Amino acid sequence: MNIWIGVGRLTKDADLRYSQNGTPIATFTIAIDREYQKDKENKKTDFIYCKAFGARAEKYIGPYFHKGDLVEVRGEYNIDNYEKEGEKRQFHSINVQHAKVLHSKNYNQDRTVDTQEPYMDDLYPLDGDESELHF
Repeated sequence: MNIWIGVGRLTKDADLRYSQNGTPIATFTIAIDREYQKDKENKKTDFIYCKAFGARAEKYIGPYFHKGDLVEVRGEYNIDNYEKEGEKRQFHSINVQHAKVLHSKNYNQDRTVDTQEPYMDDLYPLDGDESELHF
């Protein structure tokens, strides 16, 4: 199973483009501070490149993901291998399956833009007495 989850701030507005066959592609980078750091004065931050396709890119991410927004991203972690000037290299990225704006610095009110239906749809009601649960 290949699932990546991260929460961070957008380094710039999402970039919405279209492929030659018309598929919408949104790309963006999120900055995530590392949790544990010995040297608190020199924080280390990871910059995660993300890409989304189709309606998710065109309807949700392109218009609503702005620099400074705090976002949650879930998707598939990808490593693409390539060669440049005879040297083997790797490019790491996240293929976005779900993204959500958690807080926006650009607006007076917080706004939530969620690229998938609420999680409650995945839950099923219990039949019987809840006291029988052992956790």
